[in-house]
Amino acid sequence: SQIFSDLYGSLEELQKQSNSQNVQEQALQLAYDLPAGATVFTKRVFARAIDISQHKGLNFLVFGNAQETNCPGASADLDTTEIDYRKYLGIAHYRGENYGDALAMLQEVREKNPEDPDARFYIGSMLFDMRHYGVAVEILTPVATYGKYRRDAARLLGLSLARLESHAEVAIIYLEQAIREGATDPNLPCVLGEQYVRVDKWEEAEANFTKCHQAVPEHPAALLG
Repeated sequence: SQIFSDLYGSLEELQKQSNSQNVQEQALQLAYDLPAGATVFTKRVFARAIDISQHKGLNFLVFGNAQETNCPGASADLDTTEIDYRKYLGIAHYRGENYGDALAMLQEVREKNPEDPDARFYIGSMLFDMRHYGVAVEILTPVATYGKYRRDAARLLGLSLARLESHAEVAIIYLEQAIREGATDPNLPCVLGEQYVRVDKWEEAEANFTKCHQAVPEHPAALLG
């Protein structure tokens, strides 16, 4: 089904991964018939521990099918629910490196809400991974100024600009921001040192090359530290 494909990807690929023609799925469906304004909480207690070590991942599909006649204003809520569903499914596809489906779903989210930070960040990350650095810079620039993705967006922006070999001054700003805000990528001082060389700031370059040598001694830039 389309839902199975959205959640798990290609059945043929799953069969190849498991080296079996049989692909098993476990599911729990909960259905409620509730009066307007009611609230429900669900808790499942297992009598014994369940071994999920063989599972590659856990997928959760939450869908509300309330009727507009029974719930005034439900149409707007359902639209938001569908957008959120596609957004988080798109993020899951990105993390699974299924970039085609991820990009399609996250682009739909951006069409509904162009400023959605989740969609912007993951689309930008995907474009960076695919080496479309120029477009990645365009998508990620607003995300580096606020919100939970500031640091990581700044890192990707700095690296993208460095690889484009353009606007070294701007690359320095973003790389410094990423480091200042706690980015753990050990290569950042190496790249930052190279950018300082490009703008003839030799003391700053040397300081970062020294950090590069300490963090990533095998990096070519570490030889300059």
